[in-house]
Formats: sequence, C-alpha cells, structure tokens
Amino acid sequence: MVFCKSRKMFGAGRPAGIFFCGFVFLMASTVLGRMFPPEHYPWTPALDQMKEKTRYILSISEAEMLAMVPHESGGMLWTACPQCPQVKMDGGDFDWEPKTPGRIKCRHCGEVYPHNAKYPDEKFIEIEAPQGMHRLYYYERPENDRQRKSPRIFFRMRAQWEAREYLENQAMMLAELWWKTKDEVCARRAALILLEFARWYPGYVFKYDIRCEPKTFSSYKNSRAPGAGPWYTSRWKWLSFDDVSAKLLRVYDILDGWEGWNQLGGEKARERIVRDFFAAQVDIAIKCEPTYYNLEPALWRDAIYAGRLLNRPDWIHEMARRVKHYMANYFLYDCCWWEASPSYGFQNVNSLGMVGRQIKGYSDPQGYTDARDGTRFDNADFEKDHPFYRQFLDGLNHCRFPDGRFVTVNDTWRNNYIPKWEGMTDADTRKQAQTRLWPAMGLATLKSGDDENAFFSYLNFTFNGGRARRIWHKHWDNLSMGLHACGAELLPDIGYTHTKYRRYAISVAAHNTVMVDGRESDYGQAAASYVDTRLGDFAAGKGFKVVSAENPAAYPGVTSVYRRTLAQAGEKEDEAYLIDVFEIKGGKRHDYLLHGCVDEEMVAGVRGAELKPYEGTLLNEGAKFVRPTADEEDMAGGMESGPGFFGKLQEGIVAGEKGIVWETRFKNRPDAGVRSHVFCDGAAKVYLGEAPGIRRANEDNTKVDDFQAPLFCLRRDGADLSSTYVAVHEAWRGKTHLQGVRVLRVEGGVVVAVDRGGERRDYFAMTLGPAGALSLKTGDGELSLRGRHGFVRLEGGRVCAAHVLGDEKQPQAEIRLVPGIWGRLMRRGCQLAGQSAKTGAIRLVSDKSDGTSLGCFEVDGKMPAPDFPLLLLTFPDRSVRGYNVDRIEADASVSRIYVKERPGFQIDEGKKQISFACHPIQTIGGTQVNYKLARMLNWPDNGRR
Repeated sequence: MVFCKSRKMFGAGRPAGIFFCGFVFLMASTVLGRMFPPEHYPWTPALDQMKEKTRYILSISEAEMLAMVPHESGGMLWTACPQCPQVKMDGGDFDWEPKTPGRIKCRHCGEVYPHNAKYPDEKFIEIEAPQGMHRLYYYERPENDRQRKSPRIFFRMRAQWEAREYLENQAMMLAELWWKTKDEVCARRAALILLEFARWYPGYVFKYDIRCEPKTFSSYKNSRAPGAGPWYTSRWKWLSFDDVSAKLLRVYDILDGWEGWNQLGGEKARERIVRDFFAAQVDIAIKCEPTYYNLEPALWRDAIYAGRLLNRPDWIHEMARRVKHYMANYFLYDCCWWEASPSYGFQNVNSLGMVGRQIKGYSDPQGYTDARDGTRFDNADFEKDHPFYRQFLDGLNHCRFPDGRFVTVNDTWRNNYIPKWEGMTDADTRKQAQTRLWPAMGLATLKSGDDENAFFSYLNFTFNGGRARRIWHKHWDNLSMGLHACGAELLPDIGYTHTKYRRYAISVAAHNTVMVDGRESDYGQAAASYVDTRLGDFAAGKGFKVVSAENPAAYPGVTSVYRRTLAQAGEKEDEAYLIDVFEIKGGKRHDYLLHGCVDEEMVAGVRGAELKPYEGTLLNEGAKFVRPTADEEDMAGGMESGPGFFGKLQEGIVAGEKGIVWETRFKNRPDAGVRSHVFCDGAAKVYLGEAPGIRRANEDNTKVDDFQAPLFCLRRDGADLSSTYVAVHEAWRGKTHLQGVRVLRVEGGVVVAVDRGGERRDYFAMTLGPAGALSLKTGDGELSLRGRHGFVRLEGGRVCAAHVLGDEKQPQAEIRLVPGIWGRLMRRGCQLAGQSAKTGAIRLVSDKSDGTSLGCFEVDGKMPAPDFPLLLLTFPDRSVRGYNVDRIEADASVSRIYVKERPGFQIDEGKKQISFACHPIQTIGGTQVNYKLARMLNWPDNGRR
C-alpha cells in the first residue's frame, strides 16, 4: 500500500463525516463493474454438483422461493433441543428441509419443532418493525430445568436461521450457474433473492444470541440488544463480526453484467439492494467501536470486499486503519497471537491473509484521499505494508506436532483436521515440527527424529495473566509439559472443548504439572503479570536439548520457587528420552500429575509400590464437588474442584529416593506407550486412577463420561514443603531402551544416571540453589559441574558427547568426568569448559527489520567470536524476555545483537521509563535493561579429553 498524506484533516476525534458519505458513491457503485470473476474462488463446487444442489429451488415457483426469506430476523443459531439438552447445551443439532422451511427436527431424538405439544412455543415477544410488530415466539423451560441460564428457546428463529443460510448458498450457486451456463432463470432467481432480503432487512430485529445466555432483542431503531455489547449484538448472524454477507456480495458481484436487471427495476432495484441491504450491513458494523476481538478480521475482509465492489473507499480506509492497529498491538513480540493458542493464532493469521487477498491491488479513485487521515492507496500490497505478517505465518506454521497438528496448549483444538495454508500438503505440515522457542508466547518444543513418529516434547510456560491481565483461552496450568511419540500424544494436554467438562479441561488438575495445595493456580485471582513468568534456559546441541522456566508467583503468597526444566537426550526417535525436573518451595501439598493419552484407550500400571483400592478422593478435606451437567458450567467446588474428576483410585506408599515407574500402553497396540520413572525427595503417596478422556466424545455431552484416560499422581504432604520431582520419560517402541534410571542427590544439585545397556550410560547434572557447582563420584569416574546444566554420554565406557550451560553466576561453565588411572590412560574421560554466558547492559534498541532479523540491540564492547543463540533481557520490574539471536556484528567498541523477534519496547531516557509497543501495551519505570547471552558448550567441539 502507498500512503500519500493530505493536509485535509478532521481533528483528533472520529470525524462526523466518515460515515455520512454513503450516497456520494451510490450511483457509481451500481455501475462500478465486476471485482472478481467466479474463477477467483477456487472452492466453487463443480458444475454438476451445483446443478444437483439447486434442483429443488429451481423446481418451485418464484413466490414459494421468496416466501422462505425470513421477515423478522436473520434467525438464531444457539437453540437447544429440550428433549435432549445434554447433547449440546444451547447448540442443538437440527435437520431442516426447504420443503418445510418453518420446521426443524432434532437429529438425536427426532422431535419436531415448532408447534410441539410437549414443548409449546405459544408465548411471544413483540418488537416494533417498519411494517408493524414482529412476534418472536418461544418455548419457556420449566423452573426446575437446570439449563435455565437460557430459559427461552426460539424454535421458529432457528428455522429462520436455516432458511437464511440456505438462501445465501442457493443464491451464490445460482449466480455461479448463470456465469457458467448463461441460464437466465438462474440469474433472475439469484437477483430476486437479493431484492427480497433488501425488502425485509431494514426491519430485522437486533438480537443477543450467545450460547447459554438469555436471548434479548431490540427493534430496528436501536442497534444494541439489551445487556449486550456492540459486537455481541447481531442482525444477520450471531456476532456482528459476521454480519456483512460476503456470499450475497459475491452474488451481486457475479451478476454485475447481467442484462436482466431491467426486468426487475433496473438501477433502482440495484440501488435498493445497495442502500437497504449492503450499505446498511456495513454501516451498522463499522459504527461499532472496534474491540479487536479475534473474530474481527472477518468483518474487515467483508467490508473491504463491499468497499471495492460498491465504490466506498471510506470503508476500505477504515478497515485498513483497524488492521494496522490490530497487527501492531495484538500480537506478541515474537509474532504470536496474544491469546497464546495455536488454534486462535491460525484463525487470526488465516483471516488476515484473506484481508490481504481482498485488498491486494486496490487503488483509490483518482484524486481521492481519506477524510480522516489523508491517506490514499495505489496498488495496495498487504504483505509489503505489514512485513511482520510472514513472521506471524512462519512462527505459527512451526508450532506443530510431528503428525502435523498444532501443539495442543491452552485452547487449541485437537481433532482430525490439520490446519494448513494454500499449497501445503499433510506431508508438508509434518515437516514443520522442530526444536524451537516462542519466547513471548511461552512455548518451547524439543524434537528428536525426523518423521511423524519423532520423539517430541514441549514446555508450556505461558504467563497466567491474573485478573488484571486475563488471557482469554489460556488454561489455568503453569509450566505444564507434553510428550508426543509413537505417532500419538502420550502425555497430553486435552486442549479445547465445549463440553460440560470445559472447566475441568482448563484446570490445573487436567495438565501434566504440579498442583500446590490441591487448588487452582493464580489465574484470575490476582494481578499477576509477565514479571512472574521467566524463561531460564533454551539450548540445543546434537543429541541434547534443554529448556527451563519459572513462575514463583504461580501460587502467590504460597510458593517462592516454582521452576521446571526439561532436558531431552538422544538424536534419533528410538533412543530419545526426556528428563523432567520440577522444583517447588512453599505450600503444604504437592501433587505431581501425569495424564495418559486421551485419543486412544490405554492400560496402565506401576512398579515400585503395592497398590490398594482407595475409596476416598484427591480433593482437599471439606472441598465440595458436583459433576457439571452443562456447557461452561463452573465447578461447584470452585478453585479446589479439579481432582474431583479423578476416579477408580488406587493408593500406595513409595520411598521417594527409590522412585516408582508408571507405565501406560495402548490397548490395541501394546507395543507402544510411555514409561515414566518418577522420583521425589522424601516419602510420598502414589495414586493411580482415571481422568476424563474428553476428546473421544467428539464434543458430545452424552458421551464424555464414557471415555477415561490413565492418571498418575505422586503426592507429598507437609508443612512448608520443599520438593524436587525428577522424572525420566521414555516412549515404548516394542521394548524399553533404558535399562535403569537412578537419581543421585548431592550437595548443590541433582544428578540423573541413565543406563542405556551395553556399556552405554548418560549423566545429567543440574545445580540447584545458589551454589552453582556440584561434584559426585560415579562408576565412570568423578563427575563435576560448574554452571547450571551438564550432560555426558558414554558409549562402550568412553565419552562420546558432552554439553554444559552456565548462568550469570557461572558464565565460565565446565563439566568434567575424570575416571581412575586406567580410565585416564585409556582417554575415557572429558573436560568441557568455556564461556557459556556473557552479561551487560543494553545501550540502544532498534526495531529495524532487514529480512532475517526483526530488530537489534546495541551493547558496549566487542563481542567474542562464539555464537550465542539465546538473548535474555531483564527489565527494572524483574520481568524477563527471551530472544532468538540471528547474528552478532561487532566493531572495535560496539556490538550489535540482531534478533529474530521484534524488540517490542523502547527506552525513554527523558521520561525515565520503558514503553512496550507489542501486547501487552504498558510502561514501566526505569531505563536499565540488563542482558545475558547464553550458549551451550558442546564436546568434543569445545573440550578435550
């Protein structure tokens, strides 16, 4: 897009004239000419399919066809079947036939509505209309009906919804048929449908049609339904974002050159369609103040289409302003959508792509400049004007499991649909999964192997938001993890559901994490912020990868340490395993939770404890639990209800230092599954049981209780607890490839010793607390670590690989394995040392993009030669942001660190503050920003024997 400034401005507020110019362009709009030919839409059905689908509407009279057009409203989507409310609360499944357009039939129970003797809809609401009064008939649920959150059911309006949807689709196919066959009957009928909607639309009621909420209405004189915000008031569909009919715009577009308009009133007929239908739809939607909700791009796309088709550049400019604000303020600095859900990210990036395609190549009329901001468009190019869009697309495209589906963190759908962009195949999507860090979204993925059976884990450290900064579609967990191997999610996050167990699916109890004091975390309870979610490490070498993060305020006033580290060993999928270290300080109960696969039936068992049936629950003493019966229903026990969903419990006692092995296998393929070796520092109780396996119910409330998934809980109780859980997760691939796992606790840290059989051993060392160093005698020699994480791998008793990471206190990291005299003579040991971290202060921030990087930080001094792939910035409020380093350039006195993310902030020395430009938009006091550059040292590259 090319913007040319004009001196003509309307001032700071919204100009009063921005919407008054509708009729200025009206006459031109009717003769503008076709915008897109039907070939522009690759999803158009085949000719024979369209002929078959339009057979009925062409067989009836024009009067019968037009009688289907609703007179009162665009209809109501959220309509329940009172006979079987448990199936889909307030969202019943109905069949509708054009032969009986005023009737709907429940697909589950067969009940027919309206005029049902058991469920009479004789009561009505009267709403003023230009032609008189509209009567909206409804059935009212009895007082004892638990679904009375939405007490009135409008069967007839649901039939109107189906009729409107049907006629939109039929008109579109009729227009397409005329384009391809020049059948005048098809064109005439499509045009008649447009005219009939234009006749009745001005009197349509405005409605509040939200799931499980009371339905309210207002007349054509008031565009706001009682109790509803502007975007929840609809006239055409159920949200105003979708209230501009792109399908009927397309019909009008295709029929632009049709000569039969003269028989229907000529230009007056077309003016009526534009004025009373399309312009009315767009103007109503535009007059609503933008909220930048995740569905809003659909409106921008359709309004731009309408603007181009009807010669309304004012609409196009208004939408372009909203797009610009949206992309600048509602994506995180790593170009992820702010709601931290890949599903919602896909929805937004995909919608923005459609906006881009809609505006591509557009030029304003000659001499036109926008009345509000003085800009104009000449050969608009969305991607050129919004260079971050490609980064949005790329970042989301790699947020996938090895099978091509999105990583199911937070409200992400897990189903058989693999989201992909035009030109991509399923094989393409499977290739996108990789080891990667999304530092602002709060997600790190670790991958070993190349195909759909790769060993793939993730750490979800999305900040929880708190009440002051609530993150929609974020679950209540903190530092949860997941594992995908053997082509399935072995340790899953349920993801998104709209069943009656929605509240369970978002609870801490439903995730692979640690629940403290048997209750939900801080989500929605206090004014938490980014300050309390901090990335610690992220590094990847050949055969070893590690990520760590912390959130000490996950349970405010309770926990002072809440930190998790995942270290993945092995380059190939059949040798990989995952080390999981979870540190918690504070609270009186710690529950380490693991969940088995929710997509297939599994069997589970343990080794290391004798289990007995447990008649109690895992709820806190005195906590209440009532199983939900309705969608979105809050759990009766509030913040302590999550464990109430666990059933068929068995209990055992385990000595933490000896550990316990939890094993799950698929019932129908017992050669695949997961084995978890779990240890804790002290006595604990282990519980096995079942948890809801919601996914297999396919969103059917009548089936969610039919499917269960294995549950594992290692519980510690005590006053002011301090726990360090250590687990090693390995995937079953016909047989185990780990012969034994030991956890050795030493002063200053912990060492995990893994026996891979045949003189093959691994040692993972990790320091805990302030010491920053540890030492331990092993059967292979003395192992010592200076730094944060270290790893040594032996093949045939000889070191073949080693890795070490330092931290701020130990920037010169080192790991050594010193064998006895014979081992030293055989050169079996190793010493790996060097600079693993560099620290200092940021002196300058630049958001200049150069294609491979999106920003740059300038620091004093010439940077040393080694590459540092991770940059961590600490701000005056203690918040931490991570960046993936693209490259470092240095001269004699200054180094410039180029990063793959947008910096997302500026330092204002004059105001003594830092301003954040990406979501969340905020300012903090102070100007000192400290950095840490981190890298992992790898042996033999950086070490010696």
